[in-house]
Amino acid sequence: MVQGLIGFASLVILVVIIASVVRSCDDRETKLKREAYTWSQQYVRRQLLDPDKAVFPPYPDDAVDISMDEKEERFVVRARIEVESPSSVRMYHTYTVELLRHRAGLQWDLVDIEIR
Repeated sequence: MVQGLIGFASLVILVVIIASVVRSCDDRETKLKREAYTWSQQYVRRQLLDPDKAVFPPYPDDAVDISMDEKEERFVVRARIEVESPSSVRMYHTYTVELLRHRAGLQWDLVDIEIR
């Protein structure tokens, strides 16, 4: 009976440790994706005629898709953006930005950008 309880307690502890490691990885991934999204917005704003009037959806949102290759520190951000045309008409566009993150995380380089 005692051995059964010790075995069960060990199993519970192992499950808690595994869950905390998975959560830590998820938190890191979420943080990196949030950073990638912020950097993508900066690069997109540089392409716009009136960047102050651009509206980006919050992250996370269905209109934002971010994929990452953690090994290469490469991220692809696809998102919707609302902009105002010179004639004051609100329009929606989709953009794709590919970014390369440097290991220190202080700089994200633009690899490619496309706004449709």
